Amino acid sequence: MVANKVDITDLIQYYGDLEAASYQLQQLVELEPNNINAWLDLGNVYLGQGNYEKAIETYLHLLTLDSFLPETYYNLAVAYQYQDNAALGDYYLGEIARIQGDDHQAINYYISYLQWYSNDIITCRKLAQCYDQTNQYQRAIQAYYYGIRNSPHSEYLYYYLIWDLRKYGYFAEAKVIAQQVEKTLPRSGAFTGTFQSVSALLLPIVYESEAEIDFWRQQFIQGLEQLISSIDLATEEGKITALGIAGWSTNFFLHYQNQQDLEIQKRYGYLVHQAMAANFPQWSQSLDLPKLQPGEKIKIGYLLGSNISSLLWGWLRYCDRSQFTIYCYHFGDFSDHQGRFQMYSDRFVKLPSEISDICQAISQDNLHIFVFTEIGLNSKITQLAGLKLAPIQCTTWMHPVTSGLPTVDYFLSSELIEPTEAEIHYSEQLIRLPQLGIVPEKFHVPELTKERHNFNLSATDIVYLCCQSIQKYLPQHDYLLARICQVVPDAKLIFPASHWSGTISDKFKQRLERCFHSFGLDFQQYCYFIPRQGLEDFLSLMCICDVFLDTIGWSGGLTTLDAVGCGLPVVTYPGEFFRGRQSLGILQLLKVTETIANSEENYLEIAIKLGLDHEWRWQIIEKLRTNYSQLPQNPSCVYALENFYKNIITG
Repeated sequence: MVANKVDITDLIQYYGDLEAASYQLQQLVELEPNNINAWLDLGNVYLGQGNYEKAIETYLHLLTLDSFLPETYYNLAVAYQYQDNAALGDYYLGEIARIQGDDHQAINYYISYLQWYSNDIITCRKLAQCYDQTNQYQRAIQAYYYGIRNSPHSEYLYYYLIWDLRKYGYFAEAKVIAQQVEKTLPRSGAFTGTFQSVSALLLPIVYESEAEIDFWRQQFIQGLEQLISSIDLATEEGKITALGIAGWSTNFFLHYQNQQDLEIQKRYGYLVHQAMAANFPQWSQSLDLPKLQPGEKIKIGYLLGSNISSLLWGWLRYCDRSQFTIYCYHFGDFSDHQGRFQMYSDRFVKLPSEISDICQAISQDNLHIFVFTEIGLNSKITQLAGLKLAPIQCTTWMHPVTSGLPTVDYFLSSELIEPTEAEIHYSEQLIRLPQLGIVPEKFHVPELTKERHNFNLSATDIVYLCCQSIQKYLPQHDYLLARICQVVPDAKLIFPASHWSGTISDKFKQRLERCFHSFGLDFQQYCYFIPRQGLEDFLSLMCICDVFLDTIGWSGGLTTLDAVGCGLPVVTYPGEFFRGRQSLGILQLLKVTETIANSEENYLEIAIKLGLDHEWRWQIIEKLRTNYSQLPQNPSCVYALENFYKNIITG
């Protein structure tokens, strides 16, 4: 069915007739080639004239200038339909629906289009994304297989199929497919090295048991050694493959197994460094530390990652500008806090996408010290950290695990959080900054946007908030949740749904349900999973809960700071490694140490007492609120950081 033809009445009234309009608009786009409205009007004039070829050509060009203009897609659909090409018409109607967030409608249009253009792998991927957005995960997988049947050598479809299989919790299947693709498809293009990396290093997001953790850990170690031994960096093919392996992802999920990762990190760091040095030798050599000239400032560069880097804002805010020049670099996905960092930067740079261009942009600034804020969270940041872009390179506890990279010299940490002999956990030299190592920002709790009834909770429920990322919940600690509910009859455990997928949440639910069943408890009675919340609603949720149950092995950081700001008691059991001790440091800073456990049994005792002893719980809440309100903005860590910078530069 042909869509309504574009109304060009206004164009005729403005230009007089379509012939005059065509001439004037052609002249205008020559003079102003980026004039989106002029291009749209020109395409509409061609459409009104029945010159569908020129209309289509114009609209396609317009998409290169603005790919989010619904009118362009709609008019393309009209033009193709008038050419009796209903399939392409449906495609562009599908594009409109997807841009406008109507994924169900987009699915229908894409399916209609793919009946005629079944080998369009990009649209197969878009169809899978629409199914994903509507929680139709099995159909998303089927969309990939449909595309692969028609384009059996498409590395592109295999890549995203594997990615989504992992996201949906089908870890073994993803690994098997990666191994098959590695053996059967040629290694070429953008995906060179990708499938070798996946087949060797893929790890689950959630585990069923401790035994499964051990199994996958050994798989990872063996795969890593196989990769290291199989790459021939003396050949161009080997160099490209190594670069692809280093760039596919990071070993992020390894760090959630709550084990000593130093030696594995060093082997992984060796692989990344060797791959990067072989491909970018001009940026892999050690750099001489330039001697400061009289009056010259020390140049510090910060590579910002996700919004977690916002915790470091105090380093810029309290910086001594008479002695330091601050450079901040980002990839364009730091928008939530960009304004504040830009305000306190002498130079604020959005980096290009290509590694060589990034290296050139950073190295030309001749930094003395370069700080990678989040090595391990982003593969590109990890790749860059495998090079030498400044004489001194550091990382921070925004991702609280050693980088293992021989190119990173110092790990900037916290004296309150690190254990006594923490040096044995790092390949870098450990620098303990005072207190948390950051200047935590206090916030005023906003007015409640939701109350208990919005979450199907009653006034008599004892609500325990369990809001950490799902990969932090290890199976060996599930029993603690069940035992709390066994003793606290009105207990309700609140879990936000996983941001990975509904099926990951389901796998976690099923694991918890088995555990609760073993204690003779009805999982459904005690555990509620709620949709992920925006910030204001999330803070409201914290304000109506009674207790925050920290995860063991990898504690809260940002979430714990939010919890104490809302006056929510935090039960934590600090572990051996920094990543399991962040809540410890925060509670020590606030001098509210009553809820810090010294064993799993003590964790249970504290959690149960908070649930049953209303008076004690309110004492903790009042102490939290008072101490939080009186917490000074203490920049002592910034002074120590700057002294450290000066000492390593001046010797």
